[in-house]
Amino acid sequence: MADRSTGDGVIEAVRRVVKSHPLCAWFFRAGGADPQAAQRLEDLPVTDKDFLLRLLRSIPLHTSRMLLPSSGTTGRFSFGAFSAADLDRSARSVDDLLCCLYEAGRRKTLLLNLLPGSVPLSSSVATVVPVGVRIDSALATLEEFGVQFEQVILVGEPLFLKALLEEGAADDIVWEQMPLKVLVGGEWISESYRNYLESLVGAGRGFSHLGMAELGLTYFWETVETAVLRAMLAEDEALRKALFGQSEVAPLIFCYSPSEVHVEVLGKGGEPGFLLLTTLQERLLPLVRYRSGDRGMLLVRKEVNRVLDRHGRMPFLDEGGLPLLAHFGRAERAGGVSPEQVKEVLYSSFDLAAAVTGAFRLQQEGGVTMLWIQLKPGQRVGAFREGFRKAFAGLPVKVRVFEHGRYPAPLDFGRKVSYVGRVEG
Repeated sequence: MADRSTGDGVIEAVRRVVKSHPLCAWFFRAGGADPQAAQRLEDLPVTDKDFLLRLLRSIPLHTSRMLLPSSGTTGRFSFGAFSAADLDRSARSVDDLLCCLYEAGRRKTLLLNLLPGSVPLSSSVATVVPVGVRIDSALATLEEFGVQFEQVILVGEPLFLKALLEEGAADDIVWEQMPLKVLVGGEWISESYRNYLESLVGAGRGFSHLGMAELGLTYFWETVETAVLRAMLAEDEALRKALFGQSEVAPLIFCYSPSEVHVEVLGKGGEPGFLLLTTLQERLLPLVRYRSGDRGMLLVRKEVNRVLDRHGRMPFLDEGGLPLLAHFGRAERAGGVSPEQVKEVLYSSFDLAAAVTGAFRLQQEGGVTMLWIQLKPGQRVGAFREGFRKAFAGLPVKVRVFEHGRYPAPLDFGRKVSYVGRVEG
């Protein structure tokens, strides 16, 4: 399904990086590769967070205009370093996405940046309000200024957006009557999460994008056609198997710019594997075969159309469009169960989804895979215990539901949730 060839432009970009960063040359040669003689990326070693941090320390950081830490959910932080040109390019990519999805250049647009911490977001086609993870501030902004704009875009992470929209609905805000759009980032979302979100704000209003501290805010994004394809994959298991084999979940389908980043998949051909990212534009902190920890699979539009046709679906992908990436989330598991599987089930029942914060934890206890789930304030375990047991009957987990204040891993919107790992409680 994937075209794994490496063009001359990619190799040339890597050679430029090596010339500008002696540490890269040393690293590759220490791994037994000559970057100037390499004809394929596969001839070069894979880099990781350790190497990236060493590379960052070798850069004159006074030339940077921003250092951006990662979320640290893996237990270790990595960093992105951005020059003025990098920041300009990042802002243009945000504008391109807003114009593509929401026609922001033609419509008066208010954008609420609900991302945690100091994650920046700037735009020349929208009025940006850096709210952060403050529900009261977000609702006040909408009340005071929302009517002056033709559309409002919320940009944030899944659990905070869920909490904001639910609290607004409880305060009698009818989100569907507002010209509201939602752009979700920060972590992988299930199609059931999108469906739940759109049950609050209206159909066709929720899209996902992916960035990372090392790359920038938006490097992979959904479009209307990729969202339609993902919805088909979620409802048609045979179609999903034809494209991905024994896939447990419907992956997010992203576009990306091949002039900005080259994507490889490390694994068996025709199966999801680890993503390796190589940046192609001149950057203060370049990536070369960087293993991000995400899992994915490259798609060829023409082949996807053929599979759609064989399964009685109308081929609808523009075969001249940007390359496609199927994104399956992270590789974390407990007892063979992934957080992505849990997310798909958790939001499949809107009644259950409305009762939880969205925080959960998979962990092993005496050979049993436990799934801990946190209820929202005011909800009682007895009302939902049986519903959750039935909902998760298809997964090899034992479910334990916690009332909000008794959950052992408190939810903090300023930090990404760690969904897998041991927590005492």
